Amino acid sequence: MVAEAHGYMDRKALLEILEWKINEMAQNRGIELTKIKHKIDVLWIPMDHYGSVISALVYIPTQKE
Repeated sequence: MVAEAHGYMDRKALLEILEWKINEMAQNRGIELTKIKHKIDVLWIPMDHYGSVISALVYIPTQKE
């Protein structure tokens, strides 16, 4: 599962929102999460400027032994 958050906030606030979203998605699907990995980058952009973000998710399944 992948969660997205955006807005004018700090790393702590983003992490809180992402944790809530990913746990909500897991609960709705009846999935028990064991380990959550985060990759968070925070940029401070002036309020009168706009931009865009491009991201990619690469899923590499692991073999269960």
